[in-house]
Amino acid sequence: MAANVAYGLHGGAYDATVSAWPAVSFIGAAEMLIYLIRLSRTRAVPASRPTLVPAAVPGPIALPVPPRTEAVPGGRSLEDEFRAEIVAGRIPGIKRIQKRMGGSQDTAYKHQAGLRALIDAQPVPA
Repeated sequence: MAANVAYGLHGGAYDATVSAWPAVSFIGAAEMLIYLIRLSRTRAVPASRPTLVPAAVPGPIALPVPPRTEAVPGGRSLEDEFRAEIVAGRIPGIKRIQKRMGGSQDTAYKHQAGLRALIDAQPVPA
């Protein structure tokens, strides 16, 4: 801080004060940080309560995703709108689904998941 004040002294008291300000603010911030660290170390830790742990935790349950067949504003279903892609085994992109089905991006992701379920449900050609 003294070096900053000495640098600003040649311009007067105002310049010396302005030159000292960054050092003063740094020291203030460092003191606040030290205070918060000391405060966090002196707080009492709440006593933990014993909890029961189940003997066996079941794994995730995989539920089948039913195909989504919502109708578009024109009255056609998702399956009707993208029949060619389903037959070819291709999943259209989000922007394309949004353009043809309308709705938000989240809705398009749901439609895409429905199309993926429809493609996965197709029988594999022999």
